[in-house]
This record gives sequence, structure tokens and C-alpha cells, in this order.
Amino acid sequence: MLKTDPDIQALLDSLYRKLLDAKSITRFCNSDMTRNPEHLILDKKCHIDVLITTANNITFSIQEKVRDPFYLSYDEFTLEYFNDPKTGEKGEWFELIAELYAYVYAKNKEILKGYIFWTAPLKMAILQKKIVPSALPIPNSAYGRATFIPFRFADFEPQWFLWKGENYRLS
Repeated sequence: MLKTDPDIQALLDSLYRKLLDAKSITRFCNSDMTRNPEHLILDKKCHIDVLITTANNITFSIQEKVRDPFYLSYDEFTLEYFNDPKTGEKGEWFELIAELYAYVYAKNKEILKGYIFWTAPLKMAILQKKIVPSALPIPNSAYGRATFIPFRFADFEPQWFLWKGENYRLS
């Protein structure tokens, strides 16, 4: 499932409106990036997929990951450590600037389970070894070169979450 699925985007946008009182939502999609090089930089170098502006004119940046329900039983956040371990090309961990991360397992116009969490406390906990990976780095050899490090959502501190939910649909 691609995060560009318009039904899943509508679900996430609905959550952003509800949780953040979003008055505007700007998504960076491939067609937009060819017209706007700044959006390409935000997406590819800062790992920001969405900018939200609230009713109070506060802006939040969000990275999104939509996972196939096949992986739901793991209930883990997978953080891209290396984009290419052979060349040392850094992954999302080194460049993640987004303030919030939306990580959802979704299918057929429904978020089966999902989390929206603040990235700064997670990054600090990883650096301070207050949270540890649940497994050794996992190579994504089936779909690319990247190596991912899994962290159990159960190990996250409750205050890191803006939202945790299941079976979310548009009403």
C-alpha cells in the first residue's frame, strides 16, 4: 500500500484536522516536487511529507509511513538507519526533522491501527539508550537497499503520543 493512496490520505487529514485543528494541509507529492524544488528538499532531505497549519497559525511538520496490515502483528516502528549500508548513505534517522510521525497500518479506507507521535523525545531516548531496538537491523533486500531498526510501540512513553487508535474510518 502506498502512502499516496487518496483514501488513506483523507483518513490522515481527518485526524490532523481533529487533533491539531488544522486549517491547511500541504502534502508533498511527486508531481508537486517537480514544480517546487523546496518541497523536494523537505521530503528527501528532511523527511517531511506534510505541513499542517493550525487555526492559530502554528505549523507542524509530519513524516508519514503507511504499512501493510501484514506487519500489524509486529506493532513496531521501523526507523530507516541506512539508505544504503554498502555505501554508508544515511537514512531517515540522521536527517529526520519532522516534528511528528504518523505511522499507520491501513487498508480499504480504514486505519486498522496507528500512531502519531512526537519525534524529538523518541530520538533523545534512542540516543540516551532509554529505548532499545527490538531486533538487529533488518535489511529491506526485497524492495531496496535500506536497513531498518525496529522499536516496539509498547516501549514508547505515553506522553510521546499525540494519538493512538484502532479501526479509524471517516464517518
